[in-house]
Amino acid sequence: MSRMQSESRPRTIIRNLRCYARFAVVALVLSGCANLGSPRPSDHTAVIDTGQWGAAFRGGRVEIVAVEGVEPSWRLHSALEISAGDHTGLFYVYLCSSVECNNSIAQAEIRFRAEAGHIYRPHARERINGSNVFWVWLVDEATGKVVGGTPPS
Repeated sequence: MSRMQSESRPRTIIRNLRCYARFAVVALVLSGCANLGSPRPSDHTAVIDTGQWGAAFRGGRVEIVAVEGVEPSWRLHSALEISAGDHTGLFYVYLCSSVECNNSIAQAEIRFRAEAGHIYRPHARERINGSNVFWVWLVDEATGKVVGGTPPS
């Protein structure tokens, strides 16, 4: 192999790697895998998003686990697009530190009716502080009305 060939070979390899990287990015974008945004409601669907509970000292997040066995595509169960109609959803209540929210301390099954074009947010409140027993309910973000679950009285 001549010196000229040995110097151009690394350049060719780098050029090929760049070409493959561009192709991979284009393929991800076209396949929809690169869509990192939350789902949005449509004329036929609604969205259940993540909710918060508590305060800075003791609080956390309420997340959707599944609706009729369908799980969110996000690893952390942050949002789920669902069809309009009657549903039963399973929700987890997480206790969060200032850094992490990975300890599910309660769960609730909620029956609700979803309307197309609406966003719903779960809420929770401890019945007795420190008990890990919760009221969990689902609120329509557009109207502020409770559509399922048991809010505190």
